[in-house]
Amino acid sequence: MIGFISAKPFGFLALAATLLAGCGEDGAAPAAQSAASAPSTASAAATPAAAPAPALVVPAKWRGLDETARTELRALAAGPMARLIVHPETRPFWEKGFASETDAPMDLTDFRGRVTLLNFWATWCAPCRAEMPALDALQRELGGPDFHIAPLNIERGGAEKSRAFFAEIGVKDLPVYLDPRSTLAKEFAVLGLPVSVLLDREGREVARLTGDADWSSPEAQAVIRRLVAATAPAP
Repeated sequence: MIGFISAKPFGFLALAATLLAGCGEDGAAPAAQSAASAPSTASAAATPAAAPAPALVVPAKWRGLDETARTELRALAAGPMARLIVHPETRPFWEKGFASETDAPMDLTDFRGRVTLLNFWATWCAPCRAEMPALDALQRELGGPDFHIAPLNIERGGAEKSRAFFAEIGVKDLPVYLDPRSTLAKEFAVLGLPVSVLLDREGREVARLTGDADWSSPEAQAVIRRLVAATAPAP
């Protein structure tokens, strides 16, 4: 069952390409001294050798999903995960932001390096409320440096509403994120709730499930484990 947001349908998605920042080394080697200005005596002190430039730090590169991994994910999407749609191609990175529990600005780059499950929800959405304990259990089981659940509450009213609801149902391991103007929800064309979006380690959408699901099930864990393995850093 899906709860629908009371809003007009959003327009077509605009494809956004991830801008990859490059880095280089600045500065040029000192010009050589001319013969006329060179020391004239053998006792002149030798010019010390320049210190070597620091090694260039190259950011980690994470593998994208190939067709083999997509096929395996589709095969794992059974039972409670039967409605998970694995896209034929990875969708582009979305640049719109949201807020932390303390109302600090964030965007999807804050999750880079981890497979992320974005869950758009609201306290007034009955299916959202029903699946939240399963999401909490999944975060407790698999959450860490390779995987993270980001529940985005689209309601106005601040973090207190989310915290009160989590306390009411005993959720202990999920963080609080806020999207009160549905800025990111609109970017992802979320028209009903809940919607769960799986992102690769670069923050790009690879799969989506509309409606509630048992995210604590063995099938859900198998999907997450395979996606984590398939997007591990390239050697």
